[in-house]
Amino acid sequence: MRRKGFIPLEMKSLTGFTFIEIMMVIVILAIFVSLTTPRFRTTYLDLELSNHARRLAKLLNYAQERAVIEGKTYRLQVDLIEKRYWLTTESAVEEEGKFERLAGRYGRTTQLPFGISLEFEKEEIFFYPDGSSDPFTLSLRNEEGKQLMLKDGKPFGYVRVEERPPT
Repeated sequence: MRRKGFIPLEMKSLTGFTFIEIMMVIVILAIFVSLTTPRFRTTYLDLELSNHARRLAKLLNYAQERAVIEGKTYRLQVDLIEKRYWLTTESAVEEEGKFERLAGRYGRTTQLPFGISLEFEKEEIFFYPDGSSDPFTLSLRNEEGKQLMLKDGKPFGYVRVEERPPT
């Protein structure tokens, strides 16, 4: 007759994992993680760059659309030293050349994330009430060398985002 909860000695040695087996699994997992981490970093940096380029392109398209709808000149102001930009519009006061920052989310200052640089030959882009804008090419580059170019969308108006091979 067998007692309840009693395991014969022969079966006790067959249950569970040995310390060496567990350590081998941990070593294999550590090797796998060390090989895949650099790929995740590059993917994250590329996603961050393309996400920011799309956001900037949407802001530029918004400025162009609002300039036409409101019949006022809009301006994207760029600070290359501090790596930031913001949107302004002609002042309501009938003073020529006077601009004020937009209220709300479109007028807030956007800071470029760490590791993304902005290259631009000017400090501002104007969007006019007739739907035109100053010709421009903005370049965003991440620390891995991937570069995205934002170009004015002549003749159709929308800003184009193009990828440039790493240099």
